[in-house]
Amino acid sequence: MNDRPLMAKSGEGTDLARTLVGHTELVLTAANALFGGPGGPTRLGRSWLQFFGINGSEFERFRKHLRVAAAAHDWGKANQGFQGEVGADDHAAGQVLRHEHLSGLLLAEPSVLDWLRRQGLDEVVILAAVISHHVKASEQSIESPLLGTKGTVRIRTDHEDYLAICRLIEAEVGAPCSALPLTPTPRRTRWKESDIEARSRAISTILRRARSELFDDQERDRRRWIAAVRAALIVADAAGSASVRMDRDGDEDVRGVLVRWIRNCFAEELTGDFVWREVVERRIADLRGRGRWDESRGESFRGRGGFKPFQCTLATLGPRVLMTASCGAGKTLAAWNWITARLDERPAARVVFLYPTRATATEGFRDYVSWAPEAEAALLSGTAAYELQGMFSNPDDARHDRASYATDPRLFAIGCWGKRIFSATADQFFPFMQYAYGPLCTLPVLAESVLVVDEVHSFDRSMFATLKRFLREFPEIPVLCMTATLPESRRKDLVDHCGLVEFVEDTHAKSDHDSEYPRYHIEWIERDQARKLIAEELEKRRRVLWVSNRVSDCQDTFNDFDTGDGYVDPFGTAVSCYCYHSRFKLAHRQARHKELIGAFQDAVKDDARPRGLLGATTQVCEMSLDLDAEILVTELAPIASLIQRMGRCNRDPSRMRKQPPGRVYVLRPEAGREKPYEKEELALAACFVDRVAGRDVSQAELDRTYQELDPGQVEPSKLCPFLDSGPFAVGRVESFRETDEYSVPSILDIDESKVLAAIAAKQPIDGFVVPAPRHLARPVNPEASRLPRWLWIADGTRYEPRIGFDDRKRPDQGAKHNG
Repeated sequence: MNDRPLMAKSGEGTDLARTLVGHTELVLTAANALFGGPGGPTRLGRSWLQFFGINGSEFERFRKHLRVAAAAHDWGKANQGFQGEVGADDHAAGQVLRHEHLSGLLLAEPSVLDWLRRQGLDEVVILAAVISHHVKASEQSIESPLLGTKGTVRIRTDHEDYLAICRLIEAEVGAPCSALPLTPTPRRTRWKESDIEARSRAISTILRRARSELFDDQERDRRRWIAAVRAALIVADAAGSASVRMDRDGDEDVRGVLVRWIRNCFAEELTGDFVWREVVERRIADLRGRGRWDESRGESFRGRGGFKPFQCTLATLGPRVLMTASCGAGKTLAAWNWITARLDERPAARVVFLYPTRATATEGFRDYVSWAPEAEAALLSGTAAYELQGMFSNPDDARHDRASYATDPRLFAIGCWGKRIFSATADQFFPFMQYAYGPLCTLPVLAESVLVVDEVHSFDRSMFATLKRFLREFPEIPVLCMTATLPESRRKDLVDHCGLVEFVEDTHAKSDHDSEYPRYHIEWIERDQARKLIAEELEKRRRVLWVSNRVSDCQDTFNDFDTGDGYVDPFGTAVSCYCYHSRFKLAHRQARHKELIGAFQDAVKDDARPRGLLGATTQVCEMSLDLDAEILVTELAPIASLIQRMGRCNRDPSRMRKQPPGRVYVLRPEAGREKPYEKEELALAACFVDRVAGRDVSQAELDRTYQELDPGQVEPSKLCPFLDSGPFAVGRVESFRETDEYSVPSILDIDESKVLAAIAAKQPIDGFVVPAPRHLARPVNPEASRLPRWLWIADGTRYEPRIGFDDRKRPDQGAKHNG
């Protein structure tokens, strides 16, 4: 016998949480703490079954399948190759196959499968959960699992820890199994390549047959069982693995730490009173302090005056709603009223706002979510840690002295479990449908949440298809989808096929006619004419927003009017010019965003002196710029994008009736320069502009014209591997977003030493990252650099903090550099 324990994790020492037996026991402990034990389900356990459409009376059956899978999930780590990988066997020659695949092969022995069936267990549910709990189980990898290290698998049947795992499996099944060894074997059991291949073909046959059966509509419930147990195992395994990084009180047992932490994360419910008091009231107090809230006007909600009628009506419409309201109308505050009403009806554990971009998620967090107590609120995005740095640095901000809204980075994806109110990018949650591991770990948050999905018009086709499938497959989650405008085809999808109740702001607010008031005057314009016109308007100290479809055109516009110290009109008055697009380092993009927003907002204050302002920007303005321009110049774009861009013009309802309509000038398209859009989209948009050009129009008329012109094309359905792959599971085979092949996340070559220093200091490097054109960047060489493999390196001489990364052709460079 070997006195050295079998290990599940690498690292120094033999801490219980790192040993194979200890880790397995911790995963079983996590399963109980998360979902419930013999006494019945936890609140999360009830929500989990409800989320997956499983009757609550089936809890004990769910629990038994989960615990058997948990006991067996790492069984395959008891092999010499894996033990060598984690430093527990000095004579190992490398892994021959993945440990979870070996776990599945051990379970798939005919006598073991027969034993599971005799105990009333669905062997396919357990096999699927075990073999795919790292979401790397494709049909091909199961049938041919060898990793390339040829040789023999030596299973540690000679070790007491192997027997301990067998006993754990027996205990969870509830009956002895003659196929499992009772005493150590004299030698390690050897499986040759031919043995592995034969067993792999056998298990592949079982799983393929099951998958064929699962496609039958009558097997829908079984598909959901597989998904529910597999996902539960993944999150229990993640929690058990994270226990080694959790804070302990003195000599506290790691099991006690894990149970305490999980219970703290899932202990409390959110009520309408809590959200109203801690979020809505605080936000209203902030608006009142800035002169933007008048309780003597409008309608009352929960005894508080000052609301627009539609903001109150929305709360009465039930748990599944599609709200369309114009830009600047107050959609987000209406959403919080809706959330409060849902929580009044049925308390939930979380509130989640999902946005399509990091910028909109950050704005949503800053404006509303951050008013919640810091222990409750979280911003989740790929750059959240960096975005939160200095967000409330102003000492006059009521949130200035709060320590941190960040989740615990040591716990990775499950670090968010302790928070209750979220502003996040959709990528942090919805890609569980594509088996993305991080979003799978956030599923316990989503499963007991009230959900708001904002800016749904800007979801690309892939994202929108995922949203539709989520709405259809998980009907128990209260969901509010919000948008300023929406194509008729998408409206029908959400209302007719996904069951959302449609709510349009102006149809429920007859006393509030802002949407019918002439807000814009729209004209076609040529480029040369536009430049001359805007020069004249800046001399008159107007606020101008110029939106280009390409970064290079945005930079050209900025350079046309900026002299370094600002454009100077003939009277000697400086005009402030700003350039804002996606191709900045994140640190500079934040600064440019803040400068642009601040300048436009300061210009409309009651005591402000008129000043000329020019914001040169791109599509990024469609969602993340809360500003009010007097004049908008925009390139022709798809209709929804045009309407979003117009929403940045004549935006303030309190001023709308006191001033002329905002002027909108649409640049005629140039042949051959349609990208990033399609010719057909722009042709339809040109028809739209023709219909509304030459006169004053309201927001409502824009929307009606859009609906009249919308071709009503049905967007394609999307495969949902989470529900459609049956017993197999492979992460990211399907992408949540439509991929952008043009840009790659890069750092400038001149920043490489700074980035390496930040990595060494365990500091975020997001501030250095800039999306650069692929053809102007080179991938990191992992063998020669300590930089992350996902990064690329771009030419620092092409970057300037005021205009960002410049991909325009240089005089001394060939066409290959022409962006």
